[in-house]
Amino acid sequence: NLTLFAYVLYNNGREFAGPYAGAAQGVSNIEAVRAWRLYEAWADWRVGPGTLRVGLYNLNSEFDVNETGALFLHPAHGIGTDFAQSGAQGPSVFPITSLAARWRVESGEWTWSAVVLDGVPGDPDDPTRTAVRLGDGEGALVATEVARRFGESGRALVGAWRYTARFDDVLAVDADGAPVARRGAGGAYALVEGALGAPDWRGFLRVGYADPRVHAFENYLGAGVVRSAPWRARPDDQLGLAVAVARNGSRFRAAQALAGAPVERAETTVELAYRVVLGEHLYLQPDVQYVRNPSTDPSLEDAWVTGLRFNVAWGWQR
Repeated sequence: NLTLFAYVLYNNGREFAGPYAGAAQGVSNIEAVRAWRLYEAWADWRVGPGTLRVGLYNLNSEFDVNETGALFLHPAHGIGTDFAQSGAQGPSVFPITSLAARWRVESGEWTWSAVVLDGVPGDPDDPTRTAVRLGDGEGALVATEVARRFGESGRALVGAWRYTARFDDVLAVDADGAPVARRGAGGAYALVEGALGAPDWRGFLRVGYADPRVHAFENYLGAGVVRSAPWRARPDDQLGLAVAVARNGSRFRAAQALAGAPVERAETTVELAYRVVLGEHLYLQPDVQYVRNPSTDPSLEDAWVTGLRFNVAWGWQR
């Protein structure tokens, strides 16, 4: 009834989305600074009807998981932009995780999960370190999610999250002109995905909300379709089209207007991806993205991003 798990991760890259595309939502879900990290290290106990998992934990491994969206390179189809922007430096997801305790119960087609995490993953002063720092006003992140499967391929879920620490209001200031500190900040999301009726077609729709008092993006909408075996001669290939829309809150837009830096209402990215499976151990994935209103900054031009991802995998058993 006990599982031990450890995951060491090495990232070797450089910042891309900001300098080249100006995209606030990012363009690659594996973009990270160069570092070796102990990414996950947890123990999982089966206790009664559920499991208790404690240790360094990737929140996105079980919460806000978009199975159909896994084809795409855009980060928002992994964890929604509404949730990804939260906290002092994001929640406990790639590439930096934090200490957590998660309880999960599965009953037939239903799954219920709840988790409490350190509110600030890693060391904000050194993003290359694997670190656990509790206290210093960092608070906690609490999240819960209920999911249900329908048949072989349908799935729907709803989730909610909240931080306990204080965060600066994006608009309100006190008598001294300093931002008002708000206790707590939260949001919610919902996802539905599954077959679209025709053979080999799947789709997804995700919506999200974040507290507009302390977050720039108040709403998020993601949607996509994926066709498996798009050609008879390529039964393992996948072709997909997706869109990610992050919309600024009215409070943030008002604050930017007062500062003399007005912003557009939303950043929108459209992505076309094609995965070519070349045997058991290798796939290639050409990818094209169009970013409209990067960072919602009217001074930035729309951006085109083209790329090629390749994946080499192997394994063994004993």
